[in-house]
Amino acid sequence: MKKCLFLSFIFLCNYMFSQTNPAPYQNFEFDDYQPKWKHVSLDSSSIGRYVVSGEDTLYNDGWSHISRAFNYSYGLIVNNSTIISVFPTGLNFIEGGFIEKLDIETGNTVWNNYFDLRNNDRKEWPFYSYIGNDNKLEILGFRQLYDDPLPLPNPLWLGARLSNREYDSSTGVLNNFYFADEFNSQTCRMANSFSASPNVGTYLFPYQGGYQYIEHKVIGGKIEISSKILNDSSYVITDTTYYVKYHYPKIERSKLFHVNKDSLLFMLHSKKVNDNEPDSMEFKLYWFDRNFNKLDSFNLSTDLPYSDNYDIMSTGNYSIIVSGIKNLQSNFVQFYSIFDFDGDLKETVYWMDDDNNPFLLGFPNALKLKYDKGSLFFSRDKQSGNWYLKIHKSDGNGSLTELKSLKVTPNNHEIDPISSYQLDNGDIILQCLDRNFDYYDKLEDPTAQVFIYFPAADLGLKTVVEDVFTGETKKMTLYPNPTSENLFVEFPSNFNGLIQITDVLGKIVLSKNIRNNSKITIDISKLTKGLYWLKAVEKEEKSIYRTQKFVVE
Repeated sequence: MKKCLFLSFIFLCNYMFSQTNPAPYQNFEFDDYQPKWKHVSLDSSSIGRYVVSGEDTLYNDGWSHISRAFNYSYGLIVNNSTIISVFPTGLNFIEGGFIEKLDIETGNTVWNNYFDLRNNDRKEWPFYSYIGNDNKLEILGFRQLYDDPLPLPNPLWLGARLSNREYDSSTGVLNNFYFADEFNSQTCRMANSFSASPNVGTYLFPYQGGYQYIEHKVIGGKIEISSKILNDSSYVITDTTYYVKYHYPKIERSKLFHVNKDSLLFMLHSKKVNDNEPDSMEFKLYWFDRNFNKLDSFNLSTDLPYSDNYDIMSTGNYSIIVSGIKNLQSNFVQFYSIFDFDGDLKETVYWMDDDNNPFLLGFPNALKLKYDKGSLFFSRDKQSGNWYLKIHKSDGNGSLTELKSLKVTPNNHEIDPISSYQLDNGDIILQCLDRNFDYYDKLEDPTAQVFIYFPAADLGLKTVVEDVFTGETKKMTLYPNPTSENLFVEFPSNFNGLIQITDVLGKIVLSKNIRNNSKITIDISKLTKGLYWLKAVEKEEKSIYRTQKFVVE
């Protein structure tokens, strides 16, 4: 009898231990390929919710008990030789975030931190992260108002104020958490931070030591875009309104993009109601400066394959990637149209195999390459019960070539690409989600965030802009030389293209795309003292400028 009781006690202890100490995350590998490095940032595959200490803070255990990692982040911040990622987590809505800084060369963690929003008296929605003054990592967001009529914990609040978390980007230490005083009538009241409506949008960006709050909505047959410039106390300094007319009565999608510190891009897709003819829709892009002075606009309708719904996947590397779905011979095929910043179509890629059959699984992540004419496409695939990570490259004319088909082992891991970034040296960093199917009966979406580093040589990618051109050689003017803070570059006429600065070892230390500008200012204050070369290649290789030396002192 005592033996039976003892065995029962042991069984019960083992059962309880298995419930409170779930199996650890199991990493994955690729058959027959080893990337430069692979780093797992977030692991939510273990059973259960957050692990909480007695002080109600998250254990710093690699976050191995997160219910869900969302399939997006607030963007990768590539800062000198490191990457900073701010990644939201939660079950159904954002309940916190994980912040991590990685060494680009090794993939090792420099530091990590988190913020926990579960027990806040009001909801928050972090929106945009960047490196600000004094080497601070700033995370801008919206904070719910007390007078919100919607009951907590419903996150769809109607009114909000600005919030800002400031971290030391060198150490990851939280230095300040600021949110605007909602009872002060001078602080900017903001609208609902997210909406299911394609006609509404709210955005929050840094601007000249303060902030810029933008919202757009439909009013009386036009889209009203309201821009408020705020000081660092969230007081409204200037208030600008711009109206955009749309051609057709039904708006499928409108969206704003912060392309760089000086430019904003607004996308508008309208169509006739219940009409699927190609000439029954309009897709337009509008360029604005930060004060909402209109710089340019392009109607891309005639260059795009017809689709019921378009979206902009990327605005990086001097290109705009527009995605959509087209019905080709009773097959719905994903396509990607790549335009430059002047609205010129470079290529359209249909997501099909060599036999013109659409790829069945998911939508790939597309990346316009810096030094090649084509683009990279990362996708997932399943063959004979095994998951694969596929890498394709287009040739600039719409044709696809498979570069790699990487089998994932063990086969309970599904790798889903969500974003990619090309470094100045041509190498690729892929951000993806690892879904572990062993835990789907325990969790809603058991995912881990993973970064993978692919050397350009492994993918056969170019790492420099080739000096092959058919146009003339021109001369640009650099001054002052030597310099310690700013380098001014003047061209004989408006320049459209790429500028590269290399050090004495030939390493690219700065790369910048220029659009319609005859005089530019380059901040070189972060470069070490020494000799550098500046190279400028005009778009379409119409002309190339003589590479010139300058000195940082």
